[in-house]
Amino acid sequence: MTRPAFPLSMKVLLAFVIVLLPILVVFLISYQRTKKQLEGFILADLRVHADDSEDGVLTFIEMNRQRAVDFASDGFVRDGMEDLLRGRAGSRGLLSAYLKKNKLPIDAKLLRVALIAPSGRLAASTDDGAPDAAAADGAHPSAGKDDFTISVVRLGASGVPELSFAVPVRSRRSGAYMGDLVIFLRLDELDVLLHGGHGGHGMGLGAAAWDKIKGLKTLDIYLVDSDMLMLTEARFVKDAVLKRRVDTVASASCADKTAFTGFYGNYRGEEVAGASMCIPSLGWALLVEVDKDEIMAPAYNLKWYALATAGITAALLCGLYAYFSRHVVRRVAALTDAASLVAGGNYDITLPPMSSNDEIGLLSGTFNDMAREIKERNARLEETAAERKRSEEEVKKLNEELERRVAARTAELEVANKELEAFSYSVAHDLRSPLRIIDGFSQALQEDLKETLDETALDHIRRVRSASGRMGLLIDDLLELARITRMEMRQARVDLSTMGRAIAGELKRSQPERDAEFVIEDGLAARGDVRLLRVALENLLGNAWKFTGRRKGALIEFKAAGEKDGRVVYCVKDNGAGFDMRYSDKLFGAFQRLHSTSEFQGTGIGLATVARIIRRHGGAVWAEGAVDAGAAFFFTLYPDS
Repeated sequence: MTRPAFPLSMKVLLAFVIVLLPILVVFLISYQRTKKQLEGFILADLRVHADDSEDGVLTFIEMNRQRAVDFASDGFVRDGMEDLLRGRAGSRGLLSAYLKKNKLPIDAKLLRVALIAPSGRLAASTDDGAPDAAAADGAHPSAGKDDFTISVVRLGASGVPELSFAVPVRSRRSGAYMGDLVIFLRLDELDVLLHGGHGGHGMGLGAAAWDKIKGLKTLDIYLVDSDMLMLTEARFVKDAVLKRRVDTVASASCADKTAFTGFYGNYRGEEVAGASMCIPSLGWALLVEVDKDEIMAPAYNLKWYALATAGITAALLCGLYAYFSRHVVRRVAALTDAASLVAGGNYDITLPPMSSNDEIGLLSGTFNDMAREIKERNARLEETAAERKRSEEEVKKLNEELERRVAARTAELEVANKELEAFSYSVAHDLRSPLRIIDGFSQALQEDLKETLDETALDHIRRVRSASGRMGLLIDDLLELARITRMEMRQARVDLSTMGRAIAGELKRSQPERDAEFVIEDGLAARGDVRLLRVALENLLGNAWKFTGRRKGALIEFKAAGEKDGRVVYCVKDNGAGFDMRYSDKLFGAFQRLHSTSEFQGTGIGLATVARIIRRHGGAVWAEGAVDAGAAFFFTLYPDS
């Protein structure tokens, strides 16, 4: 046997080298990618937190703006303001008392509510000590005729920084601008909004967002105004509101009305990961920041883990190569020689027993068993080829016999169907002929002797004619039932919703004076014969139409009602006469009626026809109802798939 030019030992060495060298590269690339992904996740998460916090601030602003608008639209406030501007005595006192009693208690966070005249002078206030002076110091900023303004008052009447929300007040009579209504809150309400008000940094966020960031020790969330001064307390700087300037790339970006996300130096000079959200209408910026060293700690740890893992892997690979070369390659060579002999047709080869019980030793024993099994299997295959040939011949004979029997049975059924059809038409003709004679002579008696016969005799004649008419209808229904039983089915998709609406339209046109409504569900479809299913649906909807004839506000529904045994359940429901459930087993039998013909006309064949059609489609049919409480008829069909 020719030895390979590139033996397995060299391949193993090359494989280990190929595996070892890329490991360091892979670890390095993985570290860089993981770091980038972590940075992306961190910045995206901070963006979400910033967006959530911004939503809270905007909601806070909108809530207070709406409150100010509600106060300014109060009829008493508007009329009182108009009286005050016209110089009516006592108007200011009345307005101040009204605001203090009816507006200030609405929210415990409100410091005061004030009305400002167009001249800028204080018209009314919930603060009894408020001076009757102009608002030039910014304590009472004006909204103007058409605007809403929010302002920061460095030192308000409460002795602390305040937020003011101003909206215009308009005359109820003319709509003219009469001044402004202003509500005041403490500026630190924004701290409560962002920080929860209990020392828990970030608790103003939603529960899900807070769960994700509560473990960050350096998380900082704060607002700055258009002058880049802090509007809320920062985590690491005390007493910074309206004193500490934040001149960073994140806060400066909002001057251009552009949000920012990235890494930068913050107001403490620390490198942070941060995100800013801009509130352009106010010139404010909301910033969420976390120290980079804290947030990137997992990536830094990963670098050392990667280097340690690479070193350990290299040592293990070297040891494995030494062991593999000594204990595996040599034994595999012996197996290779034996396999070559078996490939040449020598199944008597036997490898010497291996001293070890490892996979190579087991492989050697399995190889010996395989050679022996191949030899035995070849003998069995020759024998099996001859079981198989005999079985195929027997199956062929059985198939031929089965086909012959099926053909004979089919022929018998065709003959029986033709005989049944001929019999049906013969019976129909033989029955219709005497019925026509009875009806004809009865009509002649009714017309020729109506002057000589008394009312009793004429009533008897009418009853004879009515009975012959019902008999004719019964014969027609029986023929239809027989025809449906014999009709060849053509499977196709059937749009039951469209079919139901067409039948409903025909019924409405037949009795336009009826007070009845059809409700037919969209998208009802099934697999079946369109002609047979139309007959079934005509009978079901026709029955519902008939048995709601005496009901004002009749309602007939056709809809799907779930699934049963892999088929769709359909339902035709009405609020008509209903039936006694004790006799429900009689509903689908021929000639079975639960109502007299004097109450409702019919032959008792319709539901029997429905049952035959549904069963020919492999489905089931049943009914539920109660006397004078309506009925529901259910049937199942295969869905259109």
